[in-house]
Order: sequence, then C-alpha cells, then structure tokens
Amino acid sequence: MENKDLKVFMVEDNEFFALMISDALATQFDYKVEVFYTGEEMLKRIDEKPDVILLDFQLNSKDPNCMNGDEVLKQIMLLQPETKVVMLSSQDDLEQAIELLKHGACNYICKDLQSVNNTAATLQNLKELAVLKNQVDFYKVKSTKEQKRLAILMSVVFVGLLTSYFLG
Repeated sequence: MENKDLKVFMVEDNEFFALMISDALATQFDYKVEVFYTGEEMLKRIDEKPDVILLDFQLNSKDPNCMNGDEVLKQIMLLQPETKVVMLSSQDDLEQAIELLKHGACNYICKDLQSVNNTAATLQNLKELAVLKNQVDFYKVKSTKEQKRLAILMSVVFVGLLTSYFLG
C-alpha cells in the first residue's frame, strides 16, 4: 500500500495548522489528506470509510455550537469503529490523552514543531499495522484450510486402516 492510497481525513478548525500539516504530509510523505473544518462536516462523509482520521481535540474554539473533538471521536466510534483516529491537541495533558485513548483514539499527538513528523510516523505505523493484519488474516484462512485438509486426510487414512484391519 502506497502512502497516497491511505484515505486520511483531517478535522481541524485552525485553517493555518490544517493547511500546514496536510501540505507537509502531501509534499514530504506523499499522503493525500482531505481537510474538514468541523466534525459535523466530516461526519457527513464518514460512510466513505477513511482509514485514518486526524482529529483536533479543541474543535469548537471558533463556534461553541460545533461538536468538540471528544464528541466527534465518540460518533466515529459508533459509526465506523474500525477507523483509526489520531487526536491532535495543543494541550500536553496526560490524563486527557488517556481518556481519549480509552474512548477509541489510537494515538494522541501534541501540536508542536514535530507535529508533521509525528503525524507522518503515526500514519506509517498504522499503514504497516494494516498490512500485518491483512497478512495475519490471510494466514488464519490458509491455516484453517490446511487444518480441514489435514482432518480429511487423517479421516481417509483412518478409514483405510479400519478397512484393512477388518477386511484384511
């Protein structure tokens, strides 16, 4: 899977930060990021099943009527629980991070000078995790098929032994 094949949504009400991160991820790492400025706007398109959502924790800083990041996270987990959500926050708050991880976020990144690199590293890790999960699923299916074949073979051998014992 190439970076551009990963479907990434970003929900960020700070237009400058959203453009800085999405442009840097596109130019430096070849990720295509679709930006939304409210959680409500993104949730209207959640049925497109993004692989990853980069979600600002303090979304309602401009409009108090908009959902904040933890509310959007809860909606994502209800509608698309398999989607990976990475929380972005200007707050370096361990308790907040733990609560968001408990509610389904897979990572918590503090907005700082390393935001682009930390986000790119997280996306790379999530991409590699998806590839590994697909491999595990493949081998589970293959293993189940092999187990069925072995059981059939053992049954045939057992029937053959029984037949030769009683007839032979």
